[in-house]
Amino acid sequence: MFAIISDGQILGYSELEQGDPPMGVAFGRFVPAEGFDAFVRAVPPDITDGDRVHIWNRLGARTSQGVVLQCAGVCIRYDLKDKHTSEVEVLGISSPPYDELFPHHVEAYDLLFRP
Repeated sequence: MFAIISDGQILGYSELEQGDPPMGVAFGRFVPAEGFDAFVRAVPPDITDGDRVHIWNRLGARTSQGVVLQCAGVCIRYDLKDKHTSEVEVLGISSPPYDELFPHHVEAYDLLFRP
């Protein structure tokens, strides 16, 4: 389980169950933490898609052991009306190495190209 953070505050969690290893991208369902509602009220979204979907960028992610992922960016795509479809994306993961964090993503990708 990965924590999604903003200024040290945990906003929620994700298994980051899907990914694109060559791009260093992992994404998955976003599960809000207890303080997420306060964040939504206090921090305007960077982007809105209609009146339902709010997107926050410039976030961070860390492992369950507290290791911060070095990456190009983290964003939450949060649907105000259907919270079960909310997602988080972690882009351009460089450290720890992608294959250490997500060996199952790498294995699934490699299976696509086996004869």
